[in-house]
Amino acid sequence: MPRRGLLASVLSALLLAVLLVPSGNAAAIDDEFVPVDRYVVGGCRIAFDAAGTASPVGSAGRPCVGVSSLGVDNRGDLIVRMTPQAPYPSLRIMVQAGPVLSARGIATSATGNGKHVTVRFYDARDKSRISLRSTTQRRRVVRADLVIGWVKVTPSGTTAASLLKDPGYDALGAYRDRTATSETTIAGGCVIRFDSETPRVHANGTHRCIGASSLRLSPTGDLQVLSSGEQRGAVVNAQADPDETLAARGLITGVTATPSVMTVSIYDSRWRRRLDLRQPRDYARVKGVVANMWVSWTKTTQRPGVTNAVTTAAAQAYGPYIDGSVEPVDLVQRGCRVRFTTKEVGVLPYGNRYHLCTGVTGLEVNRAGQVVLHGPLGGIVSTTTIATSGQTDHGLRAGLSGGGARSTINIYSLELGRRLDLRSAADRRIMVSDGAELYPGWTHFIGSY
Repeated sequence: MPRRGLLASVLSALLLAVLLVPSGNAAAIDDEFVPVDRYVVGGCRIAFDAAGTASPVGSAGRPCVGVSSLGVDNRGDLIVRMTPQAPYPSLRIMVQAGPVLSARGIATSATGNGKHVTVRFYDARDKSRISLRSTTQRRRVVRADLVIGWVKVTPSGTTAASLLKDPGYDALGAYRDRTATSETTIAGGCVIRFDSETPRVHANGTHRCIGASSLRLSPTGDLQVLSSGEQRGAVVNAQADPDETLAARGLITGVTATPSVMTVSIYDSRWRRRLDLRQPRDYARVKGVVANMWVSWTKTTQRPGVTNAVTTAAAQAYGPYIDGSVEPVDLVQRGCRVRFTTKEVGVLPYGNRYHLCTGVTGLEVNRAGQVVLHGPLGGIVSTTTIATSGQTDHGLRAGLSGGGARSTINIYSLELGRRLDLRSAADRRIMVSDGAELYPGWTHFIGSY
């Protein structure tokens, strides 16, 4: 039997394994055993016009996949409604401000369920949340954009599985599709480290880089990640997350992506301006022995009418542990939802029918007041972490380091201008009063080369 077929059969047989998450009453599938063709992926660029009204936008370089419509809830947050083809439990939720929003000091966060994602905007300059129901406040987002994305998994034996085979290309408008799976897309990403005079790809036996050929700085001092030849394809979603070191410095990222290059701008909430990494003083704000940024993306491989990436592995073609691409069967997606309590333990993993919790075997608060997640070993390609708020808002951001058997997360408040210490009862109350949650997610490389 071919390797792909054999592995898929083994994974299907093991799908019955269920991980019980200590959240009181929630169960979650351990997607280590889920066949990759059951991953449902989506993403879209959301653009704001001159009046601050949001619209989903698709193009040849950035198809909009899985978004049916937009709205604004009674708190003034943006609601991104998913198509009926994607009402499955989430493994990962991603949201990223575009470069214009981040240059204005605006950060985004998200929460979601099987049917929609809710996006919140926080203005680090004014130290306040932005309500899209306010004409005045909408001026802060005019002519800007953001990108969202997700990874989901269909339950074993679902009767809706056949729907996933019909992507509905252009069904919702030009370059706007109903859905996509890991059969028609490929993930990529890597760790960017700032421990020298110029940024570099950090790749080794535990940190795999897939789909990036090199780095450079743009004429305005933004970080640019150049795609490998194999992954120069249309972008479904893209993300850039500061790690625990950079998050604790109050840095906010903005992203724009084309088939050939991903550009990451960095806003410094303490200096109240965008950084120009060509300038030594600005570069010092990101430099550090273990200062990293996680970049990740999903690209199309089969969509007609666009440039597509390929899944030809091109193992270590761009350097040690830097691959041009990878077969989908060699990637595993994991993710979890983490909630907070006022109790001394402070933090709990949470899974339900809307959001699975997979790959987390333990959770604690360490002596530095950080969140520590324990999980299975595996080569890390990328990770994402989102801090969300539901009631009041302290402009909470999160940054993750590690990503393997042990991940550490710093939580930073843009309003307070400092890192939170979860050993402190007062800081735990902030997390609970804000309705704060974390959505850490990982892409693991499980191939043999």
